[in-house]
Amino acid sequence: MIENEHLISIIIPIHNGEKYLKKCLESLYQQTYKNLELILVDDGSTDESCLIYNEYSDKFLKFFVIKHPKAKGVSFSRNEGLKYVHGRYISFVDCDDYVDNEYFEYLIDQIKKNGTDIEVCSFIKETEDGNIIKKSSKVINKIFVLDNTYDSFAQYAHRGVWAILFHRDILNISGERRIQFDEKISIGEDLLFYTKILSNAKKVHYNSETPCYHYVVHGDSSYHSADVSKLYTNIEAHKSVVNIIKDSGYPLAAESAQKYLVYKYCDIFPFIEDTDLEIRKKVRKEMIGLLKFVLLSDFGVRFQAKWIKMILNLCLKSI
Repeated sequence: MIENEHLISIIIPIHNGEKYLKKCLESLYQQTYKNLELILVDDGSTDESCLIYNEYSDKFLKFFVIKHPKAKGVSFSRNEGLKYVHGRYISFVDCDDYVDNEYFEYLIDQIKKNGTDIEVCSFIKETEDGNIIKKSSKVINKIFVLDNTYDSFAQYAHRGVWAILFHRDILNISGERRIQFDEKISIGEDLLFYTKILSNAKKVHYNSETPCYHYVVHGDSSYHSADVSKLYTNIEAHKSVVNIIKDSGYPLAAESAQKYLVYKYCDIFPFIEDTDLEIRKKVRKEMIGLLKFVLLSDFGVRFQAKWIKMILNLCLKSI
């Protein structure tokens, strides 16, 4: 049951977040928009995260904690959080990120003004010390729908689920076909989830004018790991993205998505010799299947020569 038509449910996965969690929760407490519901999912934390979020339990009108004794990953945590939302709108905030004071007031004003299913704002990528790496430039100020054009995919590719406000209806939360995160995906789960939602959305607004979300990059990020089995799940996510867009009847947008899939294979190449034989065989076989696209498609000519060389070397190499 939706308790308030303008309530925003915020899902925050937590796993050993004591170093960053206070800053995150304080930024939510300082919001100018107060009609918020916080749903914290403690995913097997062994540090003092619980002491930090307990300090804030009485500061919010609606504050819920779901605790699990063993860590099962961010996708599991987000799926658990989705089971408990009451708001008309849903947002995700990572426990090591933080937001500006006007973040949710801005998002709710925009989504009501534009009548959109999804409201996306730009973000600031920064280091743990607060040094700005870059402000997002991909986001453009426009109303958007998924259609059969190259830009239809390119403009939203590589989006996380943060810096976004979703209308709950497009997630089918109460239905049998509710949209969830794929818990088998370690990297790329955000994009896969977002693509599923986007295929349901009739109207999306991208706004580049107000970067209110601070995405903090850490040296121990999973993407920087040389664990090829995890990196390969990013490939699995992108393969699913291509199929979703193709099944939606947008072959040109799917071809654009396939270009990003090739990039994900290229990301794995520096670590390929450090993985087991089965994954190496699988990557090589799949890249051979993409050779025609890489060499002959309209988008193939946009690949840098160094990537084409890496791809050819892998396909020709005996494993």
